[in-house]
Amino acid sequence: MKIPSYLTHDFRSIQGNGELTEVYFGSQSTEDTFEIWFTGEVVSVDEEAQPYIMETDSHPLIIIAKHSVSGQTFLLFDGTIHGYDAMFCDQPYDEPLEQLSPIKYDFPPAILKLSFFYNIDYEDEKESYEFDAMGNVMLLNGLSMPWEQVKCDGFDAFALSVIDTQGIEHEIVNLELA
Repeated sequence: MKIPSYLTHDFRSIQGNGELTEVYFGSQSTEDTFEIWFTGEVVSVDEEAQPYIMETDSHPLIIIAKHSVSGQTFLLFDGTIHGYDAMFCDQPYDEPLEQLSPIKYDFPPAILKLSFFYNIDYEDEKESYEFDAMGNVMLLNGLSMPWEQVKCDGFDAFALSVIDTQGIEHEIVNLELA
């Protein structure tokens, strides 16, 4: 099962198969819940209870989980480096990310469900990637990454849901990244 290499938090559960990995953060019973902070915009979507978080044309989407008790933060998604497009298609973002001010998503602290989709057959396309002298894959931003990490971090879609106190999932992010 593939899990993005940058996720280092102690997950409550991980489920997956070859094409989908679902990672759950938190537990209502232990007050292990999270707020969502992001750079981007909120857009209402017809027939959806919660508005969606979207990237803007002026800056990349960054999503952060903030623990509701400890205040500890965890990076969930950074549109400048995570996913296939950021690694191999999109031009690197040149502005300092520190200048972006995250805003809080309007939803009570909740359990989070992160979904990573892996529909790219990297092994079948391996010869189309450029490798450095160390055998690492060259990324569009000039950095390089080990082949196995590329297969974990180069997901082609990402979704984020918040799970309310009744156990109902509300999808708030759905991104195609390839």
